[in-house]
Amino acid sequence: MARVAVLAGVVLVMSTVLVVVPVLGMSPANVASAASDPVLVVAGDISCGPTDTDFNGSDPTLCQQRATANLIHSIGPDYLLPGGDTQYNPTFTEGVGPAMSDFTAGYDASWGQLQNPSSSNYVPGLIVRPTPGDHEYGDAHEDDHGTVGDASSYYQNFGPSGLDDLPPGDTGPSSDFYSFGIPVNGATWHVISLDGECAALPATPGGGPSDSAAGCASGSPQETFLHNDLATHRGLIHWHQPAWSEGDNGPTDTDYGAIWDDALQFHVTAIVNGHDHDYERWKPLDDAGNPDPNGVTEIVAGTGGDSHSGDDFPNSNVVQDDFTHFGVLQLTLHTGSAAFAFKATSSLPGLKVHINNIVGAVPTSTGQGYWMIGSDGGVFAFGDAGFVGSLPGLGLRVSNIVAFARE
Repeated sequence: MARVAVLAGVVLVMSTVLVVVPVLGMSPANVASAASDPVLVVAGDISCGPTDTDFNGSDPTLCQQRATANLIHSIGPDYLLPGGDTQYNPTFTEGVGPAMSDFTAGYDASWGQLQNPSSSNYVPGLIVRPTPGDHEYGDAHEDDHGTVGDASSYYQNFGPSGLDDLPPGDTGPSSDFYSFGIPVNGATWHVISLDGECAALPATPGGGPSDSAAGCASGSPQETFLHNDLATHRGLIHWHQPAWSEGDNGPTDTDYGAIWDDALQFHVTAIVNGHDHDYERWKPLDDAGNPDPNGVTEIVAGTGGDSHSGDDFPNSNVVQDDFTHFGVLQLTLHTGSAAFAFKATSSLPGLKVHINNIVGAVPTSTGQGYWMIGSDGGVFAFGDAGFVGSLPGLGLRVSNIVAFARE
């Protein structure tokens, strides 16, 4: 396996970061050990409605849920997090979510086959933990306010009578938040799944839908669950709608302020969202969306197959983004660290890495790919360059970089 070595004339001091994979001096034995750690795959915004004129995927820019399912099968992950908007309603009618027939023909016929032992795309042992998005609730306006549906088809499809992916007790929006552990070499990675459709959630215990952001506010049942869970665990938080985004639904969404406050207070490793149909990796942020080395990294992965967003709100705090490819966020979990990469269904011409952050590049031996090394320690793989790991947060000093080498 090829790797990239960075030779620097200074000692690099690590801070608490999402990825601390030892790219520097990584040995083949370490690479093999890392590859045996559990792999987690995440993406949202997945399947078009079956009556969509592009549902068969003939347009490579639309309805590529089968292509992303094939990609996931090729990765063979241990865990899969469908990141909301798993199934679209072809009518886009406010208050009307997708029907079970939509799920059956769309999500279940593509991503659902990853769990079907009779399918050629079956991934043995795959554990799936979904979260809903706005479209499961029929929030066609995508504003998370007012009366929305109850996402009954979502809970049926992923519940015991369907794919059986939801944990016991997660039967509707009043209980649609949970956490689970992923064993990693004697330790445990903790993942918290939330429901970002705040208007569908109760603002008080036992209450009905809040019809507003109050369902995600401080003191709401979901926020109370999150706060108490984070008091004893660390790890990843996963829900559909991001607080900051460059895409169509950006640039900000203030509904998630209390969630971000908890994430910052308890030093969450990362927040993973979807909603905008693109890939974005942000610098660690504070609760106002400003860069902060002690902040939380937000990653948007709304690339599951439905369509693409535009780069409507470019932001200098984004390290890497992609508005032209479908794919998934892949995380390889290690004890105390996680290597990550955006895996696309096709080659990646057009992937934008903000060039003022790049301090070097190394070609592969074939000349068909290359690695780019960012000033924040990120390593980006293109073409036939294999992804090994990154060191974001190190703040590489350009003047101290001596050489980049390939083994």
